[in-house]
Amino acid sequence: MEPALKRQRLGACMTGNGLMCALAIDQGISLTRALTAASGNAGDADARAAEFKTVLAKWLSPDASAILLDHRFGDACQAVTDTGTGILRAYETDVYGGDSETVTTLPPSESVRRLAQRGADAIKLHMYYDPDAPSDENAVKQALIERVGAECQANDVPFLFEPLSYRQGVEAGTAAFAAIKPDIVRRSVAEFSKPGYRIDVLKIEFPIDLAFVAGTQTAEREGGSPNCSLAEALDHFRATAEAAGCPFVFLSAGVTLEAFAEGLELAGKAGVPYGGYLCGRAVWRPAIEIFGKGGSSALADWAKGEGRERLRHLTAIANETAVPLVNAGEVNAEPARHTVQGHGQ
Repeated sequence: MEPALKRQRLGACMTGNGLMCALAIDQGISLTRALTAASGNAGDADARAAEFKTVLAKWLSPDASAILLDHRFGDACQAVTDTGTGILRAYETDVYGGDSETVTTLPPSESVRRLAQRGADAIKLHMYYDPDAPSDENAVKQALIERVGAECQANDVPFLFEPLSYRQGVEAGTAAFAAIKPDIVRRSVAEFSKPGYRIDVLKIEFPIDLAFVAGTQTAEREGGSPNCSLAEALDHFRATAEAAGCPFVFLSAGVTLEAFAEGLELAGKAGVPYGGYLCGRAVWRPAIEIFGKGGSSALADWAKGEGRERLRHLTAIANETAVPLVNAGEVNAEPARHTVQGHGQ
C-alpha cells in the first residue's frame, strides 16, 4: 500500500474528478534559444526565460491541476503559482537540450528531500530510451531511474517518469521513425512499469505519429505520407495501455495543440485508461513570438485569454475520455506547498 502522504501529494496534482490536467514549463535551453530568436536580442537570455516562465505560471496555473517547473527557475515560478495548483518539479539539469546526449543528469545541489521541503508535490524525471540500444547503455539509464525511484519512495514523494523514444540514426518526425515508434513506446512502457523502478505515474508519448496516420486531420494538415491506418493506430494505443503496469498520462512532445487534442480523442476512442495529460508547447508555443514582440504585458494578455482557453480545451477532452488517477476523496487534500524554504531545513 502506498503511504498516505504520497497519495495526498499525488491528489494535490489532480482535478476535482481525479485527472491530471497539467501544464509543463520545464523546457530549458531549447526554449531559451527560441525566446532569443523571437526577441532578436541575444543579451540577458536567462532573465528573459525567467520572465516568460513566471508570467505563464501566474496566469495559466489557475486552469491547470498541476504545473511542472524546472531546476533553474522553478522556485520563482512556484512563488507565483496559484495556491490550488499542484507543484511538479523536474529533477534534472535541463530538458530537451538538443544535443546527442541521452543520459539525463541530476542537479548536483538538489535532492528529492530538498525539493519536497520547498513545496514539491511530485518529482518528474525524463530519459531518452530505446529498448534496442546496447545493454550497457540502457543499464546506466535503468540504474539512475531506480535510484531516483528509491529516493522518492524514501521521502513519500510521487515519482513521475517520462521515457522519450529515440533510435540512433533515425530522425524523429520522419516516416522511418513513425514506423518503429509504436514498438519503442510499448516496450519502454513495459520496462518502466516494473515495480523495481518505484514509478507512480508514467508520462508517455502517443505510440504513433499522427502525421503518418491515414484519416487523421493531423496527416491532412501536415502532409505526411501515411504508413499506418486509423485502425492500426487504435491498436497501437491499446497495446501500449496493455503493457502499462502503472497509471499513465500523455505528454505533448512538442506537437501542435490540434494534433495533441486529436491524439487524446483517439486514445479515448481506443478505450485506453489514460489518466490525463501533461503538456507544454502544445499550449504555449504561440506565446513565444507574442512575448518576443510585445513583452510581459502582451504575454499576460495572451495567457489570460487564448492560453487559458487552450488549456480548457484539452481538459474538456480529458474529462470526456480519461480515467481518474486517484479517488475523489484523495483529490486536493493538499500538503503544505508553495512556501519555498531554504535548503537543508
